Amino acid sequence: MGEEFNLCFTAHKSSWAVTSAGRQTRAHSRIYSDEDIIRRMSLPKSVLCVSWSPSLASTREMLLTQAGYTVISALGEEEAASRCGAKADLLVLGHSVPRNEKQAGIKCFRQHSQAPVLSLLRPGQAKLPEADFAVEAFNPADFVQAVQTILSGNY
Repeated sequence: MGEEFNLCFTAHKSSWAVTSAGRQTRAHSRIYSDEDIIRRMSLPKSVLCVSWSPSLASTREMLLTQAGYTVISALGEEEAASRCGAKADLLVLGHSVPRNEKQAGIKCFRQHSQAPVLSLLRPGQAKLPEADFAVEAFNPADFVQAVQTILSGNY
């Protein structure tokens, strides 16, 4: 059904350490509160999509909604800044977002969440070191597959 978690209580922080599928990786070895555990285990997962292109944003929103995700969209710098505190399981930064805006968006998002960040790239564009994942996903099926893989932890 959903993602399988191995839980262990950490008394000194009064929170839960979660490891997905028993793997210790940067993307999965994090500290979550009880509320975060319940939110992460309930479906559907939420994805915050940031884009500078309205047509690409609506296409991504449609694709992810059809795949069963809740989508929070942000167009442009102001909307992205206002939504960076949204409780999302994944942040997706579109390839149309300028590099410096991607960096600022990741920094703002990280102040509120430790969820993974997927940066979509143009061919030949360098990956941002701040992003957890980067793909050249122009094929809709590849984009949805990348999101599913990241959120399932099977990478």
